[in-house]
Amino acid sequence: GQTEKNLDSLIDLSYEELFEKLNNSKTINDGYLYSFAYLNKAKANNDSIKICNGFTQIISISDKYESLKYCDSIINYSKNSPSNEYPTWGYLQKGSILFDIGQYEESLLNYSLAYQSLIKNENDFYLHLLNDQIGQMKVFWGDSNDAVNIFRSQLQIIENEKLLNNVNYRLDALHNISNAFIIEKQIDSAYKYNLEGLKVSLENPETNHYPYFLVQSGEIIFYKKKYKQSKDSLLKSITLNDGQFSLENTYTILGQIELKLKDSLASYNYFKSADSIVEKNQDYTPDTKIIYSFLKDYSLINGDKKSYHIYSAKLQKTDSALTENYKLVNRKLIEDFEIPKIVIEKNDTIKSLEEKAQKKKVSSGKILAVLATLLVIVAFVYVGRKRFLQKKKEDPLRDMNPDVVKKIMKQLDNFEKKKTFTNKRYNLKTISKKFQTNSSYLSKVINAKKGKNVSNYLSDLRIKYCIQKIRTDKTYLAYDVKSLATEFGFNNAESFSKAFSAKTGYTPAAYIQIIKNRNNPKAN
Repeated sequence: GQTEKNLDSLIDLSYEELFEKLNNSKTINDGYLYSFAYLNKAKANNDSIKICNGFTQIISISDKYESLKYCDSIINYSKNSPSNEYPTWGYLQKGSILFDIGQYEESLLNYSLAYQSLIKNENDFYLHLLNDQIGQMKVFWGDSNDAVNIFRSQLQIIENEKLLNNVNYRLDALHNISNAFIIEKQIDSAYKYNLEGLKVSLENPETNHYPYFLVQSGEIIFYKKKYKQSKDSLLKSITLNDGQFSLENTYTILGQIELKLKDSLASYNYFKSADSIVEKNQDYTPDTKIIYSFLKDYSLINGDKKSYHIYSAKLQKTDSALTENYKLVNRKLIEDFEIPKIVIEKNDTIKSLEEKAQKKKVSSGKILAVLATLLVIVAFVYVGRKRFLQKKKEDPLRDMNPDVVKKIMKQLDNFEKKKTFTNKRYNLKTISKKFQTNSSYLSKVINAKKGKNVSNYLSDLRIKYCIQKIRTDKTYLAYDVKSLATEFGFNNAESFSKAFSAKTGYTPAAYIQIIKNRNNPKAN
């Protein structure tokens, strides 16, 4: 009630005044107050662009999982009135968040949608951001040589363009280039860019980039075999972290340092800390293999057979996840970004030929012949791809037998009615087996008819049913998070909590407390 009163008192302020107050707000609560006041004003005026601006402001002060729903709001509000800013920004932001939490397939899908939006609504700044994200994916999955070229180009643009001449963008580019060189094991080159990043970040402490460069510096010094100096940098970065980034990589390097310093127990403790972060985030990176390889061997040497089997299984799971994600990311990058890049490259070639024609006055007949050929290629690639995407969008099930689609839909209805989805063993593979159909058909039907992938489809069903039971059956009000996760088909409490929060905006415990208060108002 107090919040609503405060919002009402701000209704007469202009958008500019509300935005200024947001920038000067000293607490998260104040930030939310001014952001929602801005949003409510935009909704009252039915201004879709301002509405999207409001959601963007809210995202800037929200956590990742909460931000995802606001990204969807940006996309939905701007679909019918697109600009050169929206819905592209919504797709880019969502793709970045999904990448950070390890949902790579969904992340790439949103980057692809951002790319398609950029084709329709040109925006050089957002194209820069998209290229930056693609570079991040390339370095993450081993194509660091190509990533170096992307990041160098990005840095050059930042230094030359007024639009991007911002210290934050410069620091991001320096960090990205240095990281790509570390992956390439070009340590001297990595050191050069890291040193510049450390200097600029110290000169601009308000950017909060310094801890990131400090971690990177520790990793570079580790590869230079200066282990004690590396350890000092990494331990200092932990004290400065303040929750800014995951410490998995930091603990992994510290574990390797202690191994070099012949302290296996200290090494074990650091790798265990890294393991706890992996368990929490369920995000598998090449570093994760180092963690579980050590812990597996350490357990074997110390005769701990139980732990040995646990870490062996985790290592196998990591290998499978990395292999699957590597194939997915590379295939998607080729399909969604490398093929359209042909069009851009052909256009660049045309532009180059035209410039040469003016400078050297080459025979116009030859130039026209070359241009005509290239234009035909460009048109063929672009129009053909556009038609293919359009047809796929209009009827993604056009290649399937209608009877098969009908049968699968009937089976899905039965699957939902009987609440079979609460059994956690069900996934794409096991449902396909139960329906006696192949996984490709099932995935296509769920995507087309339910508007989501199989994983999200199951998660949404489980959360929706869980919410229904909490509201209608008092028994579930006494359940803890782990019990609810097991009851409704989730593998662990962490994944359940994330899915529940994304759907409701509340943690399971907070939601249960709300229902308890509603059922027993006198207790308040």
